[in-house]
Amino acid sequence: PSRGFMTAAETFELDRLLQAVAGGDSAAVEDASNRVRAMALADLSGALDLSARFIDVTPPASPSRVRAMSARAHALCYANDFEPAIQLLTEARELAEAGRFAAELGPLWLTQVQPLARLGRLPDAEHAARSARASFLAVGAAVPAAKAGVNLGIVLRMMGRPGDALECFTDALPHLFAEPLARGMVESNRAEALLDLDRFDDAARTFETALEVLNSGNHDHAAAVVEGNLADLLSRRGDIDASLPRFDNASARFERVGASADAARLLAEEAEALLTAGALRKCVRLFDRALPALRQSRLTRETARACLGAGIALLKLGDHNAAAEFLEEAAATAEVCGAGPLLAEARLALAEAALAAGRTDEAHRLASAVLECSQDRPLFRARVIATLATIAMKQGDDPRVLTLIDEGLRFSRELHAAPLAARFNHLKALSLAHRGDHQAAHAAFRAAIEHAERRRTAIRAEQLRTAFLESAEQLYHDAVSTALDDSTPESIREALRVAELIKARTLLENRTAADAGNSDSDCTECLSRLNTLYSRLGPNVRQSGPDQSETHARLVELEAQLDRLHDRRATEVSTERETTHATIDAWRKRLPAKCAAVVYLTDRDAVSAIVVTASQTTLHRHLATRREITQLARRIGFDIERSLAHPAAATAASDATLARVADMLVRPLLPSFDGSDRVSLVPCRELHALPVTAATLHASPGGTTSFTLAPGFGVGLRLAELPRRTPRRALIIGVADELAPLAEEEARDVARHWPDATLLTGKDASVDAVMPSLASADLVHFAGHGIFDPDFPMSSRLRLGDRWVTAREFTGRFNPGVVVVMSGCDTGQSAGGGEDRYGLTRACLSSGASAVVGSLWRLSDSFARSAFVELHARFSASSACDSASLAHALTSVQREHAANRTPWPLWAGLYLKGAIL
Repeated sequence: PSRGFMTAAETFELDRLLQAVAGGDSAAVEDASNRVRAMALADLSGALDLSARFIDVTPPASPSRVRAMSARAHALCYANDFEPAIQLLTEARELAEAGRFAAELGPLWLTQVQPLARLGRLPDAEHAARSARASFLAVGAAVPAAKAGVNLGIVLRMMGRPGDALECFTDALPHLFAEPLARGMVESNRAEALLDLDRFDDAARTFETALEVLNSGNHDHAAAVVEGNLADLLSRRGDIDASLPRFDNASARFERVGASADAARLLAEEAEALLTAGALRKCVRLFDRALPALRQSRLTRETARACLGAGIALLKLGDHNAAAEFLEEAAATAEVCGAGPLLAEARLALAEAALAAGRTDEAHRLASAVLECSQDRPLFRARVIATLATIAMKQGDDPRVLTLIDEGLRFSRELHAAPLAARFNHLKALSLAHRGDHQAAHAAFRAAIEHAERRRTAIRAEQLRTAFLESAEQLYHDAVSTALDDSTPESIREALRVAELIKARTLLENRTAADAGNSDSDCTECLSRLNTLYSRLGPNVRQSGPDQSETHARLVELEAQLDRLHDRRATEVSTERETTHATIDAWRKRLPAKCAAVVYLTDRDAVSAIVVTASQTTLHRHLATRREITQLARRIGFDIERSLAHPAAATAASDATLARVADMLVRPLLPSFDGSDRVSLVPCRELHALPVTAATLHASPGGTTSFTLAPGFGVGLRLAELPRRTPRRALIIGVADELAPLAEEEARDVARHWPDATLLTGKDASVDAVMPSLASADLVHFAGHGIFDPDFPMSSRLRLGDRWVTAREFTGRFNPGVVVVMSGCDTGQSAGGGEDRYGLTRACLSSGASAVVGSLWRLSDSFARSAFVELHARFSASSACDSASLAHALTSVQREHAANRTPWPLWAGLYLKGAIL
């Protein structure tokens, strides 16, 4: 405890100690010095207070004054006041040299190593460490000399000389075996040097040894440092699930000892772990939190490392300008502090940035220079070679590409690095395809995907698994495009197989897993706080004003906290892997009668489609360019906003926009449907935001075919295996507000079509009433206000009678096979996850629903009332009354509105997504 919290006995004891120091008691001087150093770990303010009093009671120009100054400098270093610490140590050393206090010189030089290193003055720090070791050896102090050797090793490692550093640590270890704290820290530093040399297994064992030694001695701060390093190693090896709890343990320990700078460094390392897993947006948020503290603490090397990670993440996200700023700062900071390895990493990232911007000559110059200093770092050297191979491919130098790739594959085999192997095989496949050797290219793509799958399935946390697949999906898209180039039946089968590996993949795994994914009890408190804030903010979470801004900032903080909790939850991953081994023939056998499936594919800069029916498989290549689709999506958005902002303008909205969607994406496919009366469309990338099912009504205005969406072929077939439920137990919910005043009237009108329905409206539709009822309902209809949150899509929400309920709260709540109808704004929007989309629809499908009706955009309240009442009138009158009947009813309602020239912005956003019916 600091002086203000000491007991009277503790205060009296320290006062007596300082009196003994003033009296010239050498044992008291030693005791006071040790107390300051020990207190710096647990009570920094107390250590600073004691060290100041220590100096005050010592005689000038005495060895005890030198000891006191050294102890205070030590405490100042823990406070990150490095410049004052160095100045104080310089004065003390001059005093010791003048008084010929030889025994004091070693400790003074040794204490000076840390602040010099923290400030990036590595050559000065190396000189101080060598001087400390020499001074200790001169007076026969072997143990302190070993400690100085450890400090020298740390500096050498920071300078990019891990081999020399490892030698220093190994030489020092025998002399420190009797001191648990010193021994533990030496083992930790040995592990870090081994890690720098890419000796991962040796490093992991050494970290575990260090942690065991430090835990046995209750050295919390030191153990936190080691556990953080071990977490960093685990993440570099790809074991993200094991690393995150280690980060949490280390962070909790740093909080207990008040080490804010170390906590910021640890946060940056956790961000790096997320970067290796492909969780780019998450890691950028953590870097943004860590960097201000790192800069403020003047941790230059750690700042450079965090800037490097943030720059790499932003580069992968396509934000090239922001990435360049961070990477330039990383390079400049690493150069200032003499961190050679970090400087090389930053220059390699700058080469990647130049390559992304099309400056291949600059990229080649930077990468070639970095290659020359990568001899003792095989993993880093392999990454440089991958960059050089990519550059050579851009330059059309095919012979050099294959030479570099062969060298890189050798490295990846030796290092057992699956991500590297995936990258080199990907490059090899692209090069072979460019040369026209498609058979060899297909083999290389299969090898690359196998390595990517191995890396992905090692991640158990659902959102991290999704994020990794999103970051790696270009590999899968390239494999699909290359397979389609052949246009043979076998290559089409391969294209469809690969495409299915990225479509709603974690959703499929959730459906085949034993647990659909209930929230952990640890999340309950965080969820409760979020719900309170959402209810306070109302419909618009981005309203202006200081109170709203403060609440929104807290909201983002809680969302990030909940996100972290979910990342630490290891969900069951399906071992079925049906999409990996499935064939078109197997899928065709599972297709319902008179049903077709359309799988849209990203085909380089275009969109293609494969139509599968019971009798044939048809490829339709290059339906539209992705640029055309993006432009069309902007036009649709403009028409919708104008129509909803000015209802009178809705009648003037041109059908040409919707017809254009049909002409590009649906009309060319009609001959391949082979008489099917039900068609399931599986969208890709930009198509998730387009009203594709509504566009089909323009393509076949007089037809009777019903069109639905499926998240993926595999998951659509899996959802079709759920029980077909006749809605004997309908749950109808209606909650009106200023934005949806007719919602409760809609609910009452809908309930009239279901005689045994449970009707909950207004305040009666509370969370406590609605949520338990979901488990027994065969049909759920919600009428009210909905909000889609693009930043946190699983916090998209519906307004119940007492508060908002988020998408993640629906998880695991539904009766298997239930059909869900959401008559609310934006209920069908989704975001994130590449082809694995998140939002209210996903929450329902992952929780047992076989089909979900939602809207891609805002709804007109009056139109929603009439349209959804008509939907239920047709649905309840059908003979089967299952999800297929619901699809037919929705298509009929929309077809009627199209025929009656109802403005398409009112009805075209509605769709049904779920089972391939």
